[in-house]
Amino acid sequence: MDLKLAGKVALITGSSRGIGLATAKALAAEGCRLMLSARSAEPLAEAAAALRTSTVDVAAHAADVSEPDEAAGLVQAAVAVLGGIDVLINNVAVAGEERASPIAPMMIGAALWNGI
Repeated sequence: MDLKLAGKVALITGSSRGIGLATAKALAAEGCRLMLSARSAEPLAEAAAALRTSTVDVAAHAADVSEPDEAAGLVQAAVAVLGGIDVLINNVAVAGEERASPIAPMMIGAALWNGI
């Protein structure tokens, strides 16, 4: 499929595994230049190394995007390394007791919601 994304810069949070990594692979196949991000540096480096075997530019920056300063640093890194951001895939999750029941998303409260 040609989504006309070749050469575009895609920043993907939560991209060291799962849906985020699968999304990064799909965007690499479309020719996007990638900025990967996740909280854990080691799995992030492994994901970036695996994607570097493709023909696209791949950069990685560890960040906890629930922290405003770290999110800002991620954006600054994408701009510095890749020249900007054309596509943003905001793939992050929240886990814990607050998410223990099916109705929990309706009851999480402002503080947790703002942290998502």
